[in-house]
Amino acid sequence: MTEPDRARELQRFFFPRERSQVLAVSLIVALVIPAWIPFDYLLEPLVWKRFLPLRLLVFLVCLGVQWTARRTRRLLMLRLQAALVMLTTGISIALMMPSVHDYYALYLLGFSLVFWGSGVFYVWPLGWQVPTLLLVLLSYPLAELLLRRTPEYTQLWGGLFYLTTALLVSSGNVLIQRRLQERLFLGSRRLARTNRELSLAMQKLKDAQARLVVSEKQSALGRLLANLSHELNNPMTVIQNNLDPIKGYFDDTLAQLEAARQQDSTPAQVAERWQAADQDFVSEDYGSAVQAVRTAVGRIRAVHADLRAFVRGDAPQRVQVDVREGLRATVAMLRRNVSAEVTVQEDYGSPPLIEASPGQLNQVFFNLLQNAIDAVGGRGVILVQTRYTPGDAYIEVVVQDSGPGVSAEARPHLFEPFFTTKPVGKGTGLGLAISYQIVLDHGGLLRLASPVPRAAASDAAKDAGPAGATLTGACFVVKLPLVARRPSLPAIQLLPSEKPR
Repeated sequence: MTEPDRARELQRFFFPRERSQVLAVSLIVALVIPAWIPFDYLLEPLVWKRFLPLRLLVFLVCLGVQWTARRTRRLLMLRLQAALVMLTTGISIALMMPSVHDYYALYLLGFSLVFWGSGVFYVWPLGWQVPTLLLVLLSYPLAELLLRRTPEYTQLWGGLFYLTTALLVSSGNVLIQRRLQERLFLGSRRLARTNRELSLAMQKLKDAQARLVVSEKQSALGRLLANLSHELNNPMTVIQNNLDPIKGYFDDTLAQLEAARQQDSTPAQVAERWQAADQDFVSEDYGSAVQAVRTAVGRIRAVHADLRAFVRGDAPQRVQVDVREGLRATVAMLRRNVSAEVTVQEDYGSPPLIEASPGQLNQVFFNLLQNAIDAVGGRGVILVQTRYTPGDAYIEVVVQDSGPGVSAEARPHLFEPFFTTKPVGKGTGLGLAISYQIVLDHGGLLRLASPVPRAAASDAAKDAGPAGATLTGACFVVKLPLVARRPSLPAIQLLPSEKPR
């Protein structure tokens, strides 16, 4: 920033402050000056009428400054008005001083308030402070020398010393306040620039986070669809393998009907052709082929329904959601791709509807279940459970497995982006971080809880061996509010015993 630009910014910064200072000083003087008139009458009854025009002049000047300062748009005019108040007040009191007798010290104290007050209220350059106060100070000895018949020099020099001290102290005070205000201006400008940079960085971070969420979801869907391709390929193969036989059976049947319709065909000839075409086998196999196609189509429709339920509601708007529907769809999508020796236990209960984005929650469920599948390997048990206590404002979704659990070294970094304990090429390290952010955006909490040992519920789980006998592995708890909101939560949640000391 160039010096002229900095000077203009400083003027814009000081303008409202100096306006408020001028208004405050002129208002205080306008209130104090009329209050001094009764004191003039009591303290100096012989000359109080001589003081009255001076008091009224200062009062009118202050009222005029009150009116004009509110409409002034230039800093120079404000400073001229401030100087006018000080000069009018100071010179008027200086003109009174030669007529004061018994209460000279008291009036001198009131005179010094012009100096002290300027140091308290004004924050303007010393180029305005010192010349204005010097003019007021010079008016004091001139009035004494010109208007008093026999000047008392001891009293005059004492007053000059006191007023000069007041001038120096008030000017130093104005200088200090001015420097502090300039530092405040520079600090606020740096803070504003830092805030702009932080806002830009935050926006870039949000954009990057949104891209990471989309990338991770696309990656998850890609892995899911790659696994589903085999599930879809089997029924498609069944349909394809049965279409040609069905068409052949239908063509043979049409030929038989056409031959039977001819008038010269005898029953013996029809029976002969029926036998030659092996129509009894065709009739039996045709029903089996149609049933196989129907079953294959049913499998495809089931996969389609599960996939649609999984990606349903991908838009960010919040709707009333039954978490059981998303959990069932996600489990159904993943169950087709796991070993037969992996048992998924489902315990959904009757949780109420919550306000959420279904597609985003399904992504959280997918990431947690995929991690559980990877943790148990080819054999084990996974528990998917919902918990709700009537009257609570939250429901909980629990995903627990019988895997090895999470090591103490990994727990503090569990929700950090790009942190993963999986082998290279198997995990991006974004699943839990993105899941945590999604839950946080819903006003909830995703945490790693202490595993609760649970006995396997099925014979298949019991036969899975020691690793699948009990659920003592990782236990993730998703706490979701019934009404979505965004509280202030830390970026990473740890168990109390896992917090760094």
